[in-house]
Amino acid sequence: MKALLNPNEENKKALDQSFKNHHFHLKFLSYLSKTLHFNAVRYDQKRRRDHNKNLLILDAPARNDESTPSIIDQLSDTNQDLEKMIFSRLSTIDEHLSDDKLVKKFNTLTPIQKEVLTLYYLYSYTDSEIAQFQKKSQQSVFKTRKRALLKLKQRLRE
Repeated sequence: MKALLNPNEENKKALDQSFKNHHFHLKFLSYLSKTLHFNAVRYDQKRRRDHNKNLLILDAPARNDESTPSIIDQLSDTNQDLEKMIFSRLSTIDEHLSDDKLVKKFNTLTPIQKEVLTLYYLYSYTDSEIAQFQKKSQQSVFKTRKRALLKLKQRLRE
């Protein structure tokens, strides 16, 4: 504004420098924007290419031998059966505890409490994942876990 109201060399140089700074920022932002755009496009192309190369074809035979059943035929009908089969083979926390007193106190918990503690602490499942598996609410799993820990704590103090 000074350059328009009071047009001298100093004000013109200040206006010119201000415009150069503004122009540099615009060009820099444009460069960043274009770089992000092209990198996103390249990433998407690479992801699609890799995805198309590594397709899982479920109706293909499991091996090169045509007499073997397809992968989809070998899968269980329900996810729940598969999860129950997997969880039935999992070890529990008491198999990993070295303190006999703690093992005895752990074995006084209900089977549900043992299962929740095992899934949460040994296999790093979230409360939501455990709730989905047990067909309960996340809040119920959280309360079960907290009650089990309180019960253990109280019994260890005895």
